[in-house]
Amino acid sequence: MSVGQHGTFWSRRAKIPLTTITPDLIRKARDGRDLILEIEIEGTIKDGGPVCASLLSSTEWRPVRR
Repeated sequence: MSVGQHGTFWSRRAKIPLTTITPDLIRKARDGRDLILEIEIEGTIKDGGPVCASLLSSTEWRPVRR
């Protein structure tokens, strides 16, 4: 069982790396009053199942407006 999803046979999970957030990105988000950091990944892989940590489509964080 994963996150309260009864009956699922998936056990994958995406671990989003925080280590790719640079000090410069933190400064930009902190200094821009209406900025947050965002990362966008594909949620599924070729077999139609949930993405897992080793198959992330991106590890690139970026500042965006709220």
